[in-house]
Amino acid sequence: MFHKEKPDYNRRQFGFYTIDELVPEDHFLRQVDKEVDFDFIYDLVEGTTASTCWSL
Repeated sequence: MFHKEKPDYNRRQFGFYTIDELVPEDHFLRQVDKEVDFDFIYDLVEGTTASTCWSL
C-alpha cells in the first residue's frame, strides 16, 4: 500500500501474514477448500519441471 499522505513513510517495512489472517472466515473459497480435496493435483503434475524443483 502506498502512503501518499505520509511521504516519509518507511517503505522498507514488511510484515508476515497468514492466509487465515487475510481471508474472512465466511469467504467462498474457504467453503470450497473444506469440500474439495485438491491432493489429486500432485499426481497430475508429477514429473513436470515445477514439481521436480520443489520438494514437498
